[in-house]
Amino acid sequence: MIPLTFLFLLAGLPGAPATPASPVLPEGGGEHAFQPIGTLFPERSSHPAAISKDGRTVVGTAGTGLGLRAFRWTRPTGMQGIHPDKWDHETFAFAVSADGSRIAGDGADETGNHRQAFLWTREEGVSKGLGFVGAGFFSTARAILPDGTVLGFATAADNLSSVVAWTAGSDATVVLVPGTPDYVVWPAFARELKDGRFEFFGTAWHAPTAHASGVSWSARPGFTRLGPFPEKYVIVMPNDMARDGTLVCSGIPAAGPGRALALLPGGEVRELPTPGGFGSTALAISEDGGRIVGTMYAGPNQASVLWERTAHGEFELHALQSVLLAAGVLPPAAGWLLHTATDVSGDGELICGEGLNSGAQRIEGWVARVPRR
Repeated sequence: MIPLTFLFLLAGLPGAPATPASPVLPEGGGEHAFQPIGTLFPERSSHPAAISKDGRTVVGTAGTGLGLRAFRWTRPTGMQGIHPDKWDHETFAFAVSADGSRIAGDGADETGNHRQAFLWTREEGVSKGLGFVGAGFFSTARAILPDGTVLGFATAADNLSSVVAWTAGSDATVVLVPGTPDYVVWPAFARELKDGRFEFFGTAWHAPTAHASGVSWSARPGFTRLGPFPEKYVIVMPNDMARDGTLVCSGIPAAGPGRALALLPGGEVRELPTPGGFGSTALAISEDGGRIVGTMYAGPNQASVLWERTAHGEFELHALQSVLLAAGVLPPAAGWLLHTATDVSGDGELICGEGLNSGAQRIEGWVARVPRR
């Protein structure tokens, strides 16, 4: 089967800038601009989920001889496991603070029966469980605010899932939005507002209709439904937001492949350029709104992609592998196929993702500095 990356190249998707630069990764004087991040255990995989806004810390999940484990990666330290003590089962890291000092996720705790949110801090150098709502059995952490507040959702003993917060210096699980029988809300990310409040964005699943809408929430005015999005999308999942309010989402129709979407500050919804017959998802956007990263797929094949905003406000699609090859960042002999780009640093220049490392014969995470046009 032909890898999707090369289908993109055959289709003539744009590549790299005409005059490539020779940048380096942070703290790496003279190092190569494409960096495999390794694994926690030989012959196992690694899967980056997020990169800090300063571009210095990557977090995600990697395979070990005992299952999947949450990790942090920096250039000086390499990959390190951040598995909570006495938790003997799988853990996943989903969120990282802007400076990399706090990492949050979830995993099966020491009971083996409960899935619990956890937080790792640089100050303590260890991960600790964050707890549940009452006698609940499930919690997960998905976003970290500048003041250290962690946001997520939790399922109580009544099986209702609530949006929750854990504030710095407190052991309490605070319910922000109580669960209801009809709706389940999954926070995806959050931002701090000018008046000191915060706003989170996520997906609200409506059980009676089996539809999911993109929503935002703040203490005032409460929930706001995002969009309107085209009616064909029965599920809309907000994934990230630029400083100007441009929101990138994944739209899933009732039939056919999903589509990467951008909701512009004025309310216009853009379907990001995607070749016919392909599906796409937009996972992250730079703070200036100039770069969006994600994945394009057809059947079992997938490849990492980059949408760049032009001077006229349009979004131009690039196959990320062709960008890196043409810029000399990814040597052709390296034997990599880049499957997905999961996140981008605040300045838009550092991108993390995963791909097939043919030389090592494993799926492995990577970080690359991608030259601006």
